[in-house]
Amino acid sequence: MIVYMAHPVDIHVGARLRAIRTARGMSQQTLAGKIGLTFQQVQKYERGANRVSASRLYEFAEIFEVSILDFYAGLNLRKSRPPMQQNLSLRDHLLIEALNDIQDSKIRQTIKLLVRQIAKNRY
Repeated sequence: MIVYMAHPVDIHVGARLRAIRTARGMSQQTLAGKIGLTFQQVQKYERGANRVSASRLYEFAEIFEVSILDFYAGLNLRKSRPPMQQNLSLRDHLLIEALNDIQDSKIRQTIKLLVRQIAKNRY
């Protein structure tokens, strides 16, 4: 008997799916209805229990109007760096999306430096 162990990438993609879905204020039921699934299937994707196929990932990206790469954002399997924080609030996700929408890389870099400086001076 073969037992499937969830791969870290599947878990990450599922967590990103959940984060993007909740940031959009969409229920699992609504998402499932848009692509002909049950909400239980969406739950399994979000937990990483089921792998998301390339075509299904494309459908999710189309529904949420995001790049497929957004589902891999923050993925880092190297052991030398800590894992990405998965429990971001809805406001955090909206802020991240807003920052990603800034086209001018110099402005984005300036905002990053400002936030890092604020974080450094907080203590």
